[in-house]
Amino acid sequence: MTTIFETGAPQTIAQVLANKDARAALQAQLVATKAPATIVVAKLNIPGPIKANQTLSRVFTAGMAAWQNRLATADVSQTISLTGISRPGGSSLKSLLSRRPS
Repeated sequence: MTTIFETGAPQTIAQVLANKDARAALQAQLVATKAPATIVVAKLNIPGPIKANQTLSRVFTAGMAAWQNRLATADVSQTISLTGISRPGGSSLKSLLSRRPS
């Protein structure tokens, strides 16, 4: 029996760290250019060398749909959504949020 952690392209530690650095650089850019908005970052924390495959993508997409549904009822507006940042090292979402004007 194959598990969701057995299919996909294995990532080396160097690739995982490069993916982390790319996420951090984008977050730093958003902080520098979009303050005082709140940055929300979501990603899957996957054990082992397989970080992305079709099943994990569906799990991530379902979580992002739940997030978008929750935002629809919250007192915030999403000014930017960088959804679909998908790399062999995994998917991530970055959103900038601010309070809706009264």
